[in-house]
Amino acid sequence: MGIGMAMLLTACASTSIKSTRINDTAGLTADHGVVALQVVNNTDRLSKFHRNWTEVIAVRLDNQDELKQLAIDTAKAKASAEGKKFDPAKVDWDPDIYTLSPSAEGVVSSQLFVGSMPAGEYMITSLYAYYSDGNMSSWVQMPVWAAGGIFNVAARQLTSLGTVVFQPLLDVKAESFWSNRSSAKAYVTRMEENNLSDYMAAKYPLLTASLDTTALQGWQDDQYQELRQQLAEQSQQNAWGNSSAALQHHGKGALMARFGLLHWQDNSGRWSKVKLPTNAQLSAVLDTAEKIAVGAERGQLFIADSPAGQWAQLQPVPSSEAIVWLQQGGDRFYAMTQSSSAFTLYQFADLTTPWQQIGEFKRKEFAFLVQYGGVFAFINPQGNLAVLNDGQLHQYDPAAQAWSAQKSQAMVKLTQLKDGSLLGLAVSQWDGVGDQMFSTDGAQTWQSLHRSLGLFGDRAAEISLPAKLDDGTLVTVSRVRQEQKNSKMHLVTNQSQALNSKSSWQTQGQVREDCTGLLPELTHDQTLYLICNEGDVISTDDFGHSWQTVIDIDVPAMQRSFEQLLEALQQQNAQESASQ
Repeated sequence: MGIGMAMLLTACASTSIKSTRINDTAGLTADHGVVALQVVNNTDRLSKFHRNWTEVIAVRLDNQDELKQLAIDTAKAKASAEGKKFDPAKVDWDPDIYTLSPSAEGVVSSQLFVGSMPAGEYMITSLYAYYSDGNMSSWVQMPVWAAGGIFNVAARQLTSLGTVVFQPLLDVKAESFWSNRSSAKAYVTRMEENNLSDYMAAKYPLLTASLDTTALQGWQDDQYQELRQQLAEQSQQNAWGNSSAALQHHGKGALMARFGLLHWQDNSGRWSKVKLPTNAQLSAVLDTAEKIAVGAERGQLFIADSPAGQWAQLQPVPSSEAIVWLQQGGDRFYAMTQSSSAFTLYQFADLTTPWQQIGEFKRKEFAFLVQYGGVFAFINPQGNLAVLNDGQLHQYDPAAQAWSAQKSQAMVKLTQLKDGSLLGLAVSQWDGVGDQMFSTDGAQTWQSLHRSLGLFGDRAAEISLPAKLDDGTLVTVSRVRQEQKNSKMHLVTNQSQALNSKSSWQTQGQVREDCTGLLPELTHDQTLYLICNEGDVISTDDFGHSWQTVIDIDVPAMQRSFEQLLEALQQQNAQESASQ
């Protein structure tokens, strides 16, 4: 590449980083272009304190000789004026470093970074995340460099970089992950994606109108494209997915994942997967007798006759909204979208007809020492739309086209099962996550599920919903003490009418410590499904006495592909060193 990376890293530590923030009404600086990219973490979260990245850092390459020479000339003139010796090799100089910030509109788990930068050649140096709560601070970063490559920015043009992928190869939840200096712990790669012009038009309409749309800038071609593509395909095939939905017509259940990957279980119990034509996170499923529809980030809706059929893409809402919920109620369909903290409700008569907006709710943002609940939509026992927003239950009357409100329980998570019952995870002012909850009357009343967990270290189990079998048995994960100083995670069961009695819970089979998240929407008959830390999904039909893997994340295959890229980079570096 001919780039002094060690020198750049040293320079970055002392260089002031330039903001790329865009003001839609102010317009672009004359020599600037716009850079847009999607970043996908193929994991649940980066660490205990970091859900996503807070910055993408890029360095300008094409003006470095000019900046270095300017620094040398300035230092030389100063040394001459002061009568001092001058050594150009000892002159410090600063490259131009830029930071892009994420946008929250139109995404669920992906991140969209958009910024304005001067025309030139650039490289992404790192993905960076910072956290501070007033008591402590934490930061993590992932180098990118040649894993991404070089991209161009042109004046008044859009540079669409598609999707940049962060792929852990070790357990990212382990405390040692970010202190591990091995390059084999994770990789970054890039994959092609339809350009982000539609998102730009929705979020920055005035700015987009001023851009030259006759040309689109992007990545430069280089010798590593095939290796990057292999890594991208491995990540796509092993996409992280923990959002599930029950199916009633086209199978038993579906698991929605990153990169447009959909897993589904047919009526015979066989699991298959299909890649939809998007790299967005899939986030909602609507299963009717005639069609199956899947909602996604950036307002995308995909429709097919069956999961294995041909998928058609629609755009019923702007790309600044993510479709997070789809359901049928009575003679109409309902949808909910999310754009940052705003949630919009729609109704429509048919999957291909325009959507009519019928409501909007704002999620309360967390404040110091105050925890609020999320915004969740479901169908109430009367077959009408209901929305739980923090501690308020809002119900829609389609005949009167009006909403009513009453008090309920604030929830961190909420899901609705095939029989209409609700499973939730209540808000706690202690650490944000309270008891698991159960309702059969549309959130009018709730019952708590009592279980035992460790004070620390059981976060995955703590934030898991319970599950409910067809016979009404409720199942959850609990820590069962077997000896005075030893406890194991087990499945525990109870009947809904006995939830208030701790002694009525029955201990069942043991659960793997790295697989404690129940997926209640996939539960059918006596079969339970749990997700593991690396994204594998396992099942049991005998309450945990035996287990089967139904979705296997092939980490070794990703490691082999990454080793090929590392070897190619090392050979390139060796050739450059030999030629100098």
